[in-house]
Amino acid sequence: MSEDPARLRRQSEIDAWLRWLTDLREAGAALLRLLAAELRLASSDLRRFLLLCLLVLPLVLLAWLGFAVLFSWAVYALSGSLGGGFAGFFLLHVGILLVIRRQLRRYRKRMSLPATRKYIGVITEGLRREPQRPDSPD
Repeated sequence: MSEDPARLRRQSEIDAWLRWLTDLREAGAALLRLLAAELRLASSDLRRFLLLCLLVLPLVLLAWLGFAVLFSWAVYALSGSLGGGFAGFFLLHVGILLVIRRQLRRYRKRMSLPATRKYIGVITEGLRREPQRPDSPD
C-alpha cells in the first residue's frame, strides 16, 4: 500500500518547517545565553569603568592647573611683570568660562526642542481658528 505523493510532499514540508522552527528556537536560546553572559561581563566592567572615570577627574584637573600655571609663567617671563602673570592666569580662566557659557547656552537652546515647539504652535494656531465654512449660495 503506497501513500499519496501529495501527502508525502506535505509531510516533508511540515517536517522541514518543524526543523526550521527547532533551529530557530535553538539559535534564539543561544543568542539569549550569549546576551546574558555579555551583560554579566559588561556589568562587572561598568564598575571598573566608573572607577577609572573617578581616577581620571583629578588628573585632568591637575593637568589643567599645570597648563594654567605654565601659561601664566610664560606671560610673566615674556612681560617681566608679576601682575601680568597673574592677569594671564585670570584671563585664561575667564576666557575658558566664556567659551563654556556660550556652549551651555547653545546646548540649552537645542535641548528646548525648538522645531517641535514651533510645530506645536502651528498646530495649536490651526485649532484656534474657526473652521472654514464653504460658501453657500444666498
